[in-house]
Amino acid sequence: MNAAGRVEGRDGACAQPLSQVLGQTLDRIGARSSTPGGVSGLTTGYQSLDALLGGLQPSSLTVVAGGPSVGKMSFALGIGQHVGVDLKTPVLVFTMERSAIDIAERLVAIQAQLDLRRSLANPADSSWGTLGDAVAALKDSKIVLIDDPFPTLNDIAKRSKHMAKTDGLSLVVVDRLQSISARSDEHKALGLKTLARRLDVPIVALSNLSPNVDFRVDGRAKLADLSDHGDVAEHCDVVLLLSHDREARVSVRCQKHRGGPIGIVELSWSGAHHLS
Repeated sequence: MNAAGRVEGRDGACAQPLSQVLGQTLDRIGARSSTPGGVSGLTTGYQSLDALLGGLQPSSLTVVAGGPSVGKMSFALGIGQHVGVDLKTPVLVFTMERSAIDIAERLVAIQAQLDLRRSLANPADSSWGTLGDAVAALKDSKIVLIDDPFPTLNDIAKRSKHMAKTDGLSLVVVDRLQSISARSDEHKALGLKTLARRLDVPIVALSNLSPNVDFRVDGRAKLADLSDHGDVAEHCDVVLLLSHDREARVSVRCQKHRGGPIGIVELSWSGAHHLS
């Protein structure tokens, strides 16, 4: 037993007196009640989503799933941009299917809130003036990109722990679950959840849906559509399923929220890569 009254095991796990845990619990409840809208976690930059989730909680794993080209990466990078630039706290982004340059370009577009493809086609576009400010803001941020096509869970853990120790860490974004080298998606999700607990920071992981999902029905996915991916939903705290309609709106359906409400948040595109 250590000085704090905890009984430590060889694996680092601790047996804590309930009286000690209750004190910490009351502190957390008090923090939630004192924040506007009960948002006690890390804000995402999407106000309606923060109101639903209470922010991204420490030690939590959030899986963002959807079909092809629905906006999963833009959605996740919007959170990363908010945390890294607006909140000025460290963010680590693992990019596996896109190069670091591609991710940087998307972040510039999000920060400048413009469609880079349209601006490149029209050099006289007045929006070019916002690029310099966007680049300057991103340069001053603590967003770190890891470009690795097939990292192992151990690779992700080592790099995350190193950044947490040297620069601090507020958020980890993983794109994507299927590209991690592991025995199954179930082990990947469990590994990321374990890492989130050890770092005490939220992790947002992107996931493809099963190729058997028929999006022609209503364009929406269900929690059961993750069933082909090793019971991913079992190991995460929040599952957000993204779908879009013909009017350029993106529905974010919270299908699982451990200890909290579920619901639907509607976002809209403002620029090629920016959701608001």
